[in-house]
Amino acid sequence: INNIKDELNLDIKIIKGNDEAHLSFLGASLTLPDIKDKVVIDIGGGSTEVIFGNNKMLHFRNSFQTGVVSLTEKYLQNFPFSQNDFNNVNNFLSDIFDDLLNKNIPPKQTTIVVAGTPTTLSCIHQNLKHYDEKKVEGSVLSLDDIKTIFEKMKKLTSKEIKTEFGEVVAGREDIILSGTLILVHLMKVLNLDRIYVSEKGLRYGVIVNYLTNLKG
Repeated sequence: INNIKDELNLDIKIIKGNDEAHLSFLGASLTLPDIKDKVVIDIGGGSTEVIFGNNKMLHFRNSFQTGVVSLTEKYLQNFPFSQNDFNNVNNFLSDIFDDLLNKNIPPKQTTIVVAGTPTTLSCIHQNLKHYDEKKVEGSVLSLDDIKTIFEKMKKLTSKEIKTEFGEVVAGREDIILSGTLILVHLMKVLNLDRIYVSEKGLRYGVIVNYLTNLKG
């Protein structure tokens, strides 16, 4: 942080996990502004944020310490993957996320998911070889859609995933499987049959929060 300040004269602020969850909620809420109560899921590299509330009050927010990179490094390094590998992943995710069952989040609550996992899955589902923001933002993925993609991906190497699905997975071909497993697990825990995909996550939330404080 000091080096960046000295070299670039930029002030860096490190935020806590719960602050990240709040800001992600603010940003993602822009995707469905007319829906009052909603859940927002932000699947990151080392953590996953789950938030439930509305623009006036957050009823629940938590930053869970697993993400697409950390899960891949822990369990999905050696292809081909066995059923035992996936069983280990699911047991691990149960230990991480199943406490959500006790958080009074209504089943089938409107849910928005942000970050690279849902946007990539949306592109794959729509057979988009090139990223199209207008088609991705606000798109809907069912649990069955995601499971179908997973069944296909789990049989492919990272290189084959990139070849099969094109540039929309470039840079994510080695971690998209982990992201999909996290998303499927959370949808089952929250009893969701579909989710909305948003591009408007943490970055948008930072801007909304900044402007709100200016009005303050």
